[in-house]
Amino acid sequence: MSSLENYYNGFYREIAKLDEQGNDFSKIVTFCPPLKSGAKILDIGCGHGSISATLVHKGFDVYGMEINRDAIVSLQKKGIKPIERDITQ
Repeated sequence: MSSLENYYNGFYREIAKLDEQGNDFSKIVTFCPPLKSGAKILDIGCGHGSISATLVHKGFDVYGMEINRDAIVSLQKKGIKPIERDITQ
């Protein structure tokens, strides 16, 4: 496991849970481009998917790239297709 993975699966684990509580789609809606119906969306570093969950509810095909294992479980529960990958690799 890389040091980055250790960070996100260790120290950052609890911070990510707190971060999820204050995040939702309203934070990005003003600068998000218009999305076509049925679009595929990739959220890189999506954490627990608190922002992307709204896109799933709107009918979009959403993928979330994340390395935090707790977050991967949250993504699956929210209907976001997880991609467990470190983008620096």
